[in-house]
Amino acid sequence: MFALYTLAHEGTFDAPMTGDSIRVDIPVAVDGLGTQMIAGWLAVPESKRDNTLQLLVHGIVYSHKYWDFPYKPEIYSYIDFALANKCSTLAIDQLGVGESSRPPGASVTFPAIAQALHGVVEYVRTNGLAGHTFDRVVLVGHSGGSMTCGLEESRYHDVDAVVLTGMLGPNTSGIVDSDPRIKAAFVPASSDPLLAGRPGLDDPDYLTVIPEARIPMFFRQPPAEPELIAVDESLKEIMTTGQWTTFGAAAEACGHIACPTLVVNGRYDTFFYDPTTEPDISDVIARAQAAAPANYTFVPLFDEMAHNLNQHPGAPQVYRAIQDWIRAQPTLA
Repeated sequence: MFALYTLAHEGTFDAPMTGDSIRVDIPVAVDGLGTQMIAGWLAVPESKRDNTLQLLVHGIVYSHKYWDFPYKPEIYSYIDFALANKCSTLAIDQLGVGESSRPPGASVTFPAIAQALHGVVEYVRTNGLAGHTFDRVVLVGHSGGSMTCGLEESRYHDVDAVVLTGMLGPNTSGIVDSDPRIKAAFVPASSDPLLAGRPGLDDPDYLTVIPEARIPMFFRQPPAEPELIAVDESLKEIMTTGQWTTFGAAAEACGHIACPTLVVNGRYDTFFYDPTTEPDISDVIARAQAAAPANYTFVPLFDEMAHNLNQHPGAPQVYRAIQDWIRAQPTLA
């Protein structure tokens, strides 16, 4: 049976700091697409706590900036928090996103994205990055990025631990291939003035979320800051029809991860249930916990947070919970 993790905060954590990231480009092989390039931003503290790399995987319509948000980074940058606590991170743009390769959108499915992530893990283990080598790799995902992490680990079994944020883990039956909610909230990226003209986004299989859907989908307001939401909208990215048609399989894989796995959610995250038929997420989480194998750990729900945990004022509590858990894993010591 799953574990319920108590937030003891026994470790000593420093105040957040700003650190520099090193841009790295990682070649990966993807079936049917040949060699693709994954852009990443590596942040290594001067004095590392250990030789573990946290590989950060953003969700749909986001990029690596979800983990290093440019508004009030002392609160909203996971990377700055990790650096302050002597932890190394690699934040990537997933296949098709930002500065990574952009193949035809219909081909950018969750299996393809997961294979690209597997290529990143293999590259790190074989070659290191920018002169740094790492003994252990932890995948830290958010939302659709958590689905990518779950699918990657369940297929390739090549990482030491997985952190799923904005994701239920087991019992994700509410997420299906070609989810109709996506059709209602997304439009071709080329029709959005913020994205029109970017290379490759004239492909109608690249989509983005409509502005009026963004707040109810991702935020609880208050307490989420209006200024942060405005910055978030300005940084919006894409998803693909390939992802849309493979949502269900990726979500289902999140219940079959074999290594130590942490599940982290906000109390007001409505992405994985219908608030018109259930009072809140508590019963949904309870069902996920009941279905979880022994290697899954659940953090108690974070109050006053919706789907985007990193973008609510209590975000450092989430960061601390993740770092505490990683530190507590015997295989990562």
